[in-house]
Amino acid sequence: MIRSELSKYYKIRATTKKEEKADVIFPKTKLAFMITNIKDVPKSEHDGSIKDMAEFSASFQRSFVMVISSGQDHLLQNISQFQINLQQFNNYPEVLLCVDAVSCVSCMVELSKVDERSHITEAKEQEQLALLSSVDYIGTSVLKTIPGLSDHHADVLLQGMGSISNIIVTNCANKIRDKTSLDLKTATSVKNFFHQ
Repeated sequence: MIRSELSKYYKIRATTKKEEKADVIFPKTKLAFMITNIKDVPKSEHDGSIKDMAEFSASFQRSFVMVISSGQDHLLQNISQFQINLQQFNNYPEVLLCVDAVSCVSCMVELSKVDERSHITEAKEQEQLALLSSVDYIGTSVLKTIPGLSDHHADVLLQGMGSISNIIVTNCANKIRDKTSLDLKTATSVKNFFHQ
């Protein structure tokens, strides 16, 4: 029943032959959802399916066991023990309780949106770091062309001033000397290179 209901919304990968279980994977965000009916929740820590769930979840950045209660509230006490049993493993999935298949799908979609946004943010941060690294490399290359400035002094200057743009806009040799360990003659050479 769960598998056929969820297949209306997603492609379902069956890991068991039972119709009451299904797995949904969002490969782009590295999320995995294991869906089961509340009456099929493993009740004993010795149940092999608990270990299988933990091993399955280890392959993904985040994983969830979506338990569909379908009005069987008398079985809710099984959920607490189920969570405790899962926590004995290093990579255990989070357990979420859903009322029905529709709310289960809605929850999965929202979780995948949130996770996708965090991946986009991480990717943008990595792009910015790469850009800053390339700007610093170009900046260091420019600094090494200043007459009388050694490679070591160029590195010291960039580190002390924080960025190539700070060096360029500073038109006072004393300010450069104060922020770096360069002597006044070298600081004056840097200032004169950018402000003649």
